[in-house]
Amino acid sequence: MQTKNDDYSALRLHAEKKIQEAQKANKALPQSDEARQLIHELQVHQIELEMQNEELRRVQAELAISHARYFDLYDQAPVGYVTIDAGGLILQANLTASTLLNRARTVLLNRPLTNFILPEDQDIYYRHRKQVLKTGGSAACELRMMKNDRTPFWTRLDCAMAQDAHGDPVFRVTMVDITDRMQAKEAFQIAHDKLEAQFYQAQKMEAVGELAGGVAHDFNNMLNVIMAYAQMAMDTVALSDPLHSDITEIMTACHRATDIVHQLLSFAGKRTIAPKILDLNEALSGMINMLQQLVGRNIKLVWQPGQNLWKIKIAPSLINQILANLTINARDAIAGKGKLTIRTQNTTVEKPNPESQAAPKPGRYVLLAVEDKGCGMDKATLARIFEPFFTTKEPGKGTGLGLATVYAIVKKHNGGITVDSEPGKGTTFNLFLPREKAEEDSGPGPVLNQAS
Repeated sequence: MQTKNDDYSALRLHAEKKIQEAQKANKALPQSDEARQLIHELQVHQIELEMQNEELRRVQAELAISHARYFDLYDQAPVGYVTIDAGGLILQANLTASTLLNRARTVLLNRPLTNFILPEDQDIYYRHRKQVLKTGGSAACELRMMKNDRTPFWTRLDCAMAQDAHGDPVFRVTMVDITDRMQAKEAFQIAHDKLEAQFYQAQKMEAVGELAGGVAHDFNNMLNVIMAYAQMAMDTVALSDPLHSDITEIMTACHRATDIVHQLLSFAGKRTIAPKILDLNEALSGMINMLQQLVGRNIKLVWQPGQNLWKIKIAPSLINQILANLTINARDAIAGKGKLTIRTQNTTVEKPNPESQAAPKPGRYVLLAVEDKGCGMDKATLARIFEPFFTTKEPGKGTGLGLATVYAIVKKHNGGITVDSEPGKGTTFNLFLPREKAEEDSGPGPVLNQAS
């Protein structure tokens, strides 16, 4: 590699060569040796200067091209770049930073970076800038900044210490929009929390079911003893005896208690009842008159059976229990006059609903819908309606086992439940009972897309 002296020697030789050529062409030069030497030196220096100027212009042109290329890369970088002075004012900003903040570059300059950070996140920025000042190294943080219309977006800031041309400390900050990642992270966390809540709910239901089953068996044994002695006492007391009516009340209370025991056993899955393949329309048709008496004259009961209904496999007594519980619930939700609609239809669920543990899985079902125009429920109540012993009724007017029993029966038969309710507008319970697989195929039925 040539040194500067070598470069200078080559430059001087080149200049002297130029002088010699000029001297040959110029016959009018002075004849004095001293004068000729002086003129020669001046001409050499002149040519040297011209050649140095030419080299300087070439280097300056290359530097200008390099500088322009740098600023092109600086402006078109996929991340925002800003330079901040010790007081937090923006000294420089690239085009990407301007685009991220949706502001002209001139608007950004000489303004504090905190002007563009969400107020509640500014402490995060100050804390990390303090860390960089203390260590002299770099630090990164994630916070929310604001666009020109004050729309927030998530940003990752990487900050490092540097010096400007005068040796004063400055901060070099890169900005990356991480909104999509943060939204995906938030959506994942929400989904995770819901799945965790569903898991704990399932565990709780299972534990309560085991407890309810054990209590029901013991309680049922004691009831049998009470009923046996009550029956013996009734057989020995005359109808005219005042004790007879008292014993009758005891028997009535025992029968009511037996119904509660059966509900507990159904909820716990301890009650074994032989299922049958049946037509839901036929099973319900025989109950309509009884249900009308159950809800009373002020409530109009509308029965809408679906056409060509698929067969299902379930014990008829469980259908009676399901519909009785839902009907009583609807009756209690209607103040004064109202309307209760029971309808059936074939339906196909194509996509699962991951937000609900009770919702049906993809498949073909017979839908049993019970709709009332009552008071409706808020979201907090909806979240707990299938919990055993949860009730919104006054003390003594509800056991809190009705809907829990319905839930247990439907889930035991691999079905699903969805509930649509809004305060003041009523409630609809949709029960999905699986189509009997042994039945001959007769079309998919209406499609229910739960995921939409």
